[in-house]
Amino acid sequence: MLSLLPQLLAFKLFAIALLRIVAGGYLLYIAWYMADHRAEISHARLPLIGHAPEWLVWIAAMIDAIAGGLLVIGAWTQIAAIIAAVGSLKLLVFARHPHPWNPLSVDAYMLLFIITLALTVLGPGVLAFDLPL
Repeated sequence: MLSLLPQLLAFKLFAIALLRIVAGGYLLYIAWYMADHRAEISHARLPLIGHAPEWLVWIAAMIDAIAGGLLVIGAWTQIAAIIAAVGSLKLLVFARHPHPWNPLSVDAYMLLFIITLALTVLGPGVLAFDLPL
């Protein structure tokens, strides 16, 4: 089937870059939220591990911040996307009810998971440091 606007297909790498930047922005927001609400998160009962110490909340926030920063600048995109996909899948599984460690909705985590899986396969798009040669 023919495309209605074939001229726009030339911008598909920009669309991938936009997805990468949005996913990185969400990860940076999650990291900021975790760092800002670390006391509430450490006092809440978390699935599988019970109460988490504050240093564990800091480590989780740093992992999200590093993965989000790498996605925003486009460095090591596939590795950062895999880390983000695992983290968003974890939050998606445990995001049934609102908790202090859960800043986004289930739908947002599902979209973040799908975007990061797509970035793993599609690559970084334009305006990235790890463009294929």
